[in-house]
Parts: sequence; structure tokens; C-alpha cells
Amino acid sequence: MNLAEAKQNLRLIETFLSKKIQSNRIQEDGNEISWTNYKSGIFKNVYYPLEYQWLIDNQQYSLLLNDQSFFQFYYLFEEQGLKMAKLAYYPKPLDTRDTLDDHFHAAESAQDMEENLLAEHLLNVVEEIELKSIYPTNTSHIRFDYDRDVNTHEPAHMQFSGLNDLRIPAGFFPLPYSFIQFIQYSLDKNFIDCHISQSHSRGRQLQPLITNTLMSLTHTI
Repeated sequence: MNLAEAKQNLRLIETFLSKKIQSNRIQEDGNEISWTNYKSGIFKNVYYPLEYQWLIDNQQYSLLLNDQSFFQFYYLFEEQGLKMAKLAYYPKPLDTRDTLDDHFHAAESAQDMEENLLAEHLLNVVEEIELKSIYPTNTSHIRFDYDRDVNTHEPAHMQFSGLNDLRIPAGFFPLPYSFIQFIQYSLDKNFIDCHISQSHSRGRQLQPLITNTLMSLTHTI
């Protein structure tokens, strides 16, 4: 995988998802692919609907889809190749049967978290819950991370925000198109038409890595 391949892959996505993209904020700057007004980092131990709402309000996404879910694509290349990368999918929070009192309690608890930027959104989120009677469940985003220089865990792995300490080592790192395919197949969603996605070789969309993996391109049971 190199920078040119990653950029070409993004053009592929923009073409195939053109009818499903509500907002495109993909940004390419030198050897870096991110999104407009990019902010690094992730939230930890944060109620997912609040995390989701903060990212939406601050437009921290690469592609926002018509169903209100969104993707983040980040790649940083150097002369030696890929240095860091992040691919993430944030689904719209689902409805649950929790009461408004339960969500008020969650909002009050979140005020004590280190992520002070979330505090200003608490009132708006709770008011929206009360007005629209929508009670989102505590779901999770899913992401692939890669850091070539990390030495505390495997450089490539999959994580869920609901359990950040769980890292599933991977022997590959996907380009954006394959990541969308992965989410589509896992959730049985129709981001990309099946006849289109199957016409592209998965091998050309993945970056094989040497690592102690649980996830690999080929796996025999």
C-alpha cells in the first residue's frame, strides 16, 4: 500500500457511494489523508451517544451517509511506507427502552469525565431525547488502528469503543474500500452493491503485515 493507492481507493468509494453520501469531508494534505478540521485521538469510557453526537456536531468524519452513520479514514505515509492509520465506522445510536431518568443520570455522570469538551453538549443531547422520545442505547464504534512504531501491542488491530482494552491483532491493514466491505458484510448492510464489491480483488485492497495475528487474510479452522 502506498499513498497513490490510498487516494485512488478513495476515488473508488466516492464513485460507488455517491448516492449514499450526505457529506464528504475527506482531506488530502501531502503524505496525510484525513478529514477537514481533523482532530486526533479517541474518547475512552464515554457514553456512546455522547461520543457520536460530539463527533457529528464537530464534523469529525470523512463520509457521513444518509442513514446518519459515518466513516473516518486516516493514513499517514513516510518514505518507509505507511506509518499510522485509522479506519472507523460509527453507527447511529439505536433505540432502547431506558427511561429519561436513566439518561439524565448518564449525562450527569459524564460531567466528571476527562473529556471536558463533551460537557457543553450534555444539555442539548438530553433535551433532544426528551423532545423526540428517542432513547439511544450504549452501542459502540468499530475501528482498525495501525502504528508502525508501537511496542506495547501489535501494530495492526481491530478495536471496539465499548471495550477499548480489547485489541484483536490483524495480519493486514485495509484500504478504505475493503473496510467498508468488512462493515457491510458484518452488519448485512448495503453500502455498496454486491455485484460491484465482488468485482474487486480483496487482495489488492489489503496491506499484509508481519505480526502475531488473530485476524488474517486466510484462516483454517
